[in-house]
Amino acid sequence: MQVRITVLIFITSLTLAACTLSEDITPPPGYQSPTSGPTLAAASQTVEPTLPKLPATAVAGPTPAGKQSPLPLATIITTPGLSLGDIYGSLTNGSGGSIPDGQKVTLIGFDKDQSGNYQKAIELEAPVNPDSSYSFKGVDTPLDRAFLVVTSWGGVEYQSDPVIVSASTVKITVPITVYEKTVDLNTLALNQVHLIFDLSTQNVIKVTELFIVTNPGKQVVYVPSDGKTIPFIHIPADSSNVQFQLSQGSAQLLNATGGFALLPGADKQYGFIASYSMPYSKSLKFDQPFSMPVSSLTVFVPQGVRLRGEQLTDAGPQTIQSQTYEMYQANNLVSGSSLSLTLSGKPGLSTGFKLDRQTLVLIGIGVVGVLLIGLGIFLYLRDRKRFIKEIEIVEAPVEVDALGEDRDNIMDAMIALDDQFKAGELPREAYEKRRMELKERLKGVI
Repeated sequence: MQVRITVLIFITSLTLAACTLSEDITPPPGYQSPTSGPTLAAASQTVEPTLPKLPATAVAGPTPAGKQSPLPLATIITTPGLSLGDIYGSLTNGSGGSIPDGQKVTLIGFDKDQSGNYQKAIELEAPVNPDSSYSFKGVDTPLDRAFLVVTSWGGVEYQSDPVIVSASTVKITVPITVYEKTVDLNTLALNQVHLIFDLSTQNVIKVTELFIVTNPGKQVVYVPSDGKTIPFIHIPADSSNVQFQLSQGSAQLLNATGGFALLPGADKQYGFIASYSMPYSKSLKFDQPFSMPVSSLTVFVPQGVRLRGEQLTDAGPQTIQSQTYEMYQANNLVSGSSLSLTLSGKPGLSTGFKLDRQTLVLIGIGVVGVLLIGLGIFLYLRDRKRFIKEIEIVEAPVEVDALGEDRDNIMDAMIALDDQFKAGELPREAYEKRRMELKERLKGVI
């Protein structure tokens, strides 16, 4: 069975680089992006596509403490017809601390080319004043030019939201926020994990894992990476063709020296996708350790593949993009735990007896049906036996000498017969027949 993972939107597939992960990759089947894609935030102007990620050379680092000298604004050679404007801003420490001395910011302007892509048109540098403000005066600000401010602090690169020029004479404010840095990965939260197993290739099982990570703290979290691994994603030792990518709609990672960084904020969700292959014959024992707590975990396997795992609960079949999977779920896995499961069989083959909720309901209905049938047979046989016995009593030969011609004996027999009938021990037909006989005998002796 061929498992098809459909591309939901236009994607760009990039591998982990030495200092960054790229965006826009193929999500798992039916995956709903946790956040919308980044857009240009123009101050009361038209919303534009996201500007290209700036190279590290465009970011200015701080001057060493004690060696700061006033940095004059760049001199702009103007030509007639240029629109000049002033750009202001302030540098804020989102973690609540102060800004170090000697910090600088770089203003970069982008223009659209004939293909509609943004290209760098201007780059200026300015110092951050003691009150955390900065300014760029007399800047060429033609219509539709996009500006953003970038800076570097603690080896992490930050950039502001882009702003687009919409008036010929402008005074633009472009603020930027930086954060103190931590290397403690335990401050991150692993909200969701999704595992998808693909057995469409003979003797190979392809695994796709989606990790939804948030940074609920107040500091930017630095994650070291050599371009081949991510510290909080553990890949089985016998895996091959390992790739890491960011999911479509993931929050943007920050460039950092020797790795990358995650901005704080519960509204920012980072989607990491790990894909790899493992050898598969008839079965596979799979272990996925977690270095962080996992709030919710979901596993998808093709129908026909049997999954056993004590931590998982069968959630039934799930149809995603015309492909049917068996879905399993687990919640609240603690840090340091490991998801252990065993896969066997192949897609499309019978998985044998499966004791799930639906099967238990069917078994219960069957047991109740058998009990009702047995009870009906028992009651039928009991009533039939009693009826035969009563008929034998009624139809037994009448002992004439037992009652004789004694009037009192005959009347006593009639009273006893009435009592038997009232007690339900005789059917009406037998009762009426016997009473008629006794009544005729009583007439004969009167």
